[in-house]
Amino acid sequence: MKSLKDYNLAVLYEPLLVGITVKDVKRLSMFLKETTELHYHLFDDEFFDTEFEGSKIRDYILPAVRAVYNEFFLKEQRFAETDNSLINDVNYLEFFNKRKELFQLSFDLKEFLEILSKKIQKNISKLDDFENIDKIQNLLELIKDDYVAMKYYKCVHSYKLDQEIRGLKIDKVIK
Repeated sequence: MKSLKDYNLAVLYEPLLVGITVKDVKRLSMFLKETTELHYHLFDDEFFDTEFEGSKIRDYILPAVRAVYNEFFLKEQRFAETDNSLINDVNYLEFFNKRKELFQLSFDLKEFLEILSKKIQKNISKLDDFENIDKIQNLLELIKDDYVAMKYYKCVHSYKLDQEIRGLKIDKVIK
């Protein structure tokens, strides 16, 4: 049985770091390293050694971290439907930037990995009826989308942005 600890190799990280800025390379590298050094145990169950469509399920974990990273830090999110006349409004831009900051701060790698580990095991057979799709990749996409939507919903329905941003910053320092 291999462990996710064994995936802590720069050569495995490199393909996941292509096409992003130096700042993002550093942050994503940190997340990948944290995944393999601190949270590997979430994927140590022999279930993750299961061969699925030519690869072990464990082989999909680091790409899933890259995919969720993309949603929180690289993809431009829309936090409110608005007409284009507000885009140059200073108050709107400040509001948008605070929502974006809250959304990014709400990302919790450990929480995502815990959800990913549980939901893969619970839902692996849900797509068995589909014969012509990459089932594991689609399942991971659904899990990622559900996590992002959960955080997006909380962010969009937050109205005490400064307080919540401050609270998340304090929580991250304490961790």
